Amino acid sequence: MLPLCTISCCPKRHRRAMPKILYVCTSNTCRSPAAATIARAHLETIGRTDVEITSRGLTDRYSAWGSGPDPRAEKALQRATGLSSAGHASSKLTATEVDGCDAL
Repeated sequence: MLPLCTISCCPKRHRRAMPKILYVCTSNTCRSPAAATIARAHLETIGRTDVEITSRGLTDRYSAWGSGPDPRAEKALQRATGLSSAGHASSKLTATEVDGCDAL
């Protein structure tokens, strides 16, 4: 398994053609989708199209997998940033995804 590191610190031999950043929170309906949305917008602003951003959750205890963003989180995201994570569907984190990302 490759070490988890940031895109800028990772030696070139460890980098993929498209680095992968994975955001994780409890149910993948509030924090991680918002963080991923903000990260995608920032990368777009600085012209970085070579980074894959995803988000996942640890448990479906609070919402079923496939749920959209929590309405309160979506409202807060829109109010604070003008962005939306509409269209997001929560999904569970897998070991394969952890092993396959460059930053978690």
